[in-house]
Amino acid sequence: MVCLITGGTGLVGSFLIEMLIENSYYENDTCRVITRSSESIAEISRSGLDAIKADLTDRNSLKKALKDVDVVFNLAALATDWAGWNELYKVNVEGMNNLLEACLATNTDPFLIHTSSTGVYGHFIPSVPIDETYKFNPTSIYQKSKYFQEKAVWDVYKENGWNNFSILRPPSVIGPRDMKTMFGIFKAVYERKFPIMRNGKGYLTFIHPHDLCSALLLIDEKRGQAKGKVYNLKSFECKLKDFLDYVVKKLDPPKLPKHRNYRLVYAIAVLSEIYAKLTGRHTTLNRYRVTKFALSRRYIDQKIKEDLGFQPQKTMEATIDESYEWLLQQNLFPPSP
Repeated sequence: MVCLITGGTGLVGSFLIEMLIENSYYENDTCRVITRSSESIAEISRSGLDAIKADLTDRNSLKKALKDVDVVFNLAALATDWAGWNELYKVNVEGMNNLLEACLATNTDPFLIHTSSTGVYGHFIPSVPIDETYKFNPTSIYQKSKYFQEKAVWDVYKENGWNNFSILRPPSVIGPRDMKTMFGIFKAVYERKFPIMRNGKGYLTFIHPHDLCSALLLIDEKRGQAKGKVYNLKSFECKLKDFLDYVVKKLDPPKLPKHRNYRLVYAIAVLSEIYAKLTGRHTTLNRYRVTKFALSRRYIDQKIKEDLGFQPQKTMEATIDESYEWLLQQNLFPPSP
């Protein structure tokens, strides 16, 4: 069986590659990883997998990458607060359309496992858990690009009756090797710049990359049950206060975050975004991050458990422990002044 991984050089991709190597069901020389740089090609090749130079924005390169492929693990996406809509649309949306076109045109009709996001539901959802039937309401441009990715899949399904796919909607991915979220959280808490808003009673939902990759492999194993379906996914949910309390315990010495008024922080975030736009400078404070840690986001993941028997393995405590240990091993913590 030949599998293809897009986004294999990212955080989740690194975990998936390791799990594929350890899984006897997949033979290393039939696992392809799309890469764009010579450095990445060399790194993938050293792992024993087949590195293939291609790009989702290049249709011709995808034709070669997909030849004889049986399953596609689609992890690729431009996930950033800073890119403009044109860049996000080109990589995430047009890239998705190119991938679908190549899947339909290739000789094997590969099973597509697409990694979407709970972001398609938007920033502002009810404080109670929501399931896969909740309406699409993306608010940030990144969330909108993930919505259009999914829409491309469903459009092909409606127009051609093609249902050789499954869609996963994970929340924010955190864990070891995560320089985007966990490093930022530890650094902000260490420097006492991470605010507790609304008394820390809002719920957070996260997924460890190991759990996400386990779900990807499980869907491939049980394609018959997963075909044409979409699944919410999570490792754990917790209150912001409980999450930060545990982070604080890892610090030496412990440093308690300060309580801040949500409306005030949100207003400052708006001004920060305006300033960043006018000056061309990046800002770590924006509306997305404020709402992410102030408002509850809870998701029902019962469907994947009932359909496929999926059970997440990583708790809040284990995820924070592993993240902190990795940062220490990489000499990234404590952060340099």
